[in-house]
Amino acid sequence: MLIAPIPVCKTRPPPAEYPAHMVSYRTRQWVIGLTSLLSLCTSASAQSDQSMLLTPWEDNRIVEARGSAMIFDRGHMENNSGGMHLTQVESSGRWRFDTKHPIGPTVGYDYLLLSMSDQHQPFPAQLTDTSFSAGTPFLYTHGWFFMAGGGAGYAGDEAFGNGDAWYGRGFFLTGRELSTTSQILFTIDYNGNRTIFPDIPMPAGIYHKSISDNLDLILGPVMGVIWSPTDRLTLDLRYEIPDVVDLLAKYKLNHHWSLYATFQDRRSAFHADQLPSDRRLFFHQRRAEAGLHFTPWKFAELTLAAGYAFDQEFERGWDLRDLDHIADLSDEPYLRLGLALSY
Repeated sequence: MLIAPIPVCKTRPPPAEYPAHMVSYRTRQWVIGLTSLLSLCTSASAQSDQSMLLTPWEDNRIVEARGSAMIFDRGHMENNSGGMHLTQVESSGRWRFDTKHPIGPTVGYDYLLLSMSDQHQPFPAQLTDTSFSAGTPFLYTHGWFFMAGGGAGYAGDEAFGNGDAWYGRGFFLTGRELSTTSQILFTIDYNGNRTIFPDIPMPAGIYHKSISDNLDLILGPVMGVIWSPTDRLTLDLRYEIPDVVDLLAKYKLNHHWSLYATFQDRRSAFHADQLPSDRRLFFHQRRAEAGLHFTPWKFAELTLAAGYAFDQEFERGWDLRDLDHIADLSDEPYLRLGLALSY
């Protein structure tokens, strides 16, 4: 995803176009830009948290959906002479109810599937993490905006049949503009499947500063630098405490084609029937990837990429503070096919 700098609005539209009970136009502009900067550069960026509200919409579109499949070369498990195939599917989407305002009531979803073909592995052959949420702005007063939302998810085996795998989600956020080049955002986020402290709401403060027209800095639980040295090239370095790393370089060739290269470090958590309710199964993976984005028309984008996955492993425990190693998965190349649609 190409991350745009925060837009600057020099004039306000007529008050009748933006009622007083909605977020002001200027505030909406920096909120949208700020959340774009916070959005992780993944093939399926999160849409079941506050990002579904604040990631900018193009034109007057009301629906966005994207998905990709990663097909790995035949690999093997540690201490297992037999081969296995890993297939990884990611998808996300959102739908808004109101196109009159840039920010309004929205629903979103996220989906992750891990499918492994080896029947001798010590864990389920399929693991899924699916979540749905809804959110809305509800107050703007004295320069501060307020938004909230919530939903539910399932992260585990047995296709929604494991009672321990259901979890709740919720968020509350408020923020304001400090100056024409800086903003601050305060959030309380609850994610019952978070990789650390999944059972408690997590407060956070995030500060954004535009150093120049092509350089932005983010400080907080999400730390990052976004630099656009030219109109065609964007460099994005992102770290989200405690275990998410994203590095992205994207070069726009023309209106239809762009090149990108990325590095990602991810850890996902699932409940499994073989484990007690106070233990989860974790999958850790690092990926380096390069590919093409093709936009045949403005409502669709195709992705074709090749990558290499390494340092893949399965662990068990409640969260990152106490994990036990189960097995390593061999380093393997993969192909990614992706499609994004909107209207």
